[in-house]
Amino acid sequence: MSIITGIDDIVLEEFAMYPNPFTGNILHVTVNNPNHVESFVIINGSGKVIKTEQLTNRNNTVDISDLTNGIYIVKIAYKNNSCQIEKLIVK
Repeated sequence: MSIITGIDDIVLEEFAMYPNPFTGNILHVTVNNPNHVESFVIINGSGKVIKTEQLTNRNNTVDISDLTNGIYIVKIAYKNNSCQIEKLIVK
């Protein structure tokens, strides 16, 4: 908590995914602390959740061979009620 504002500091976890833009079958996802991850979802352009995975390790693989070409949103939700959102391009 900030002494000046009295507001809790926001601490974001970090994750990385590659390759992006993506071609192939397997997406690699790395998270700093898998114990803090609540969920990993991929959302299409219409806002529909099309894939949900559990990230149980620091280095994870996600089979996304069933995704068609386009732009997707990847959202990782954490147990502290924060989340991170990244764009995923599938070619």
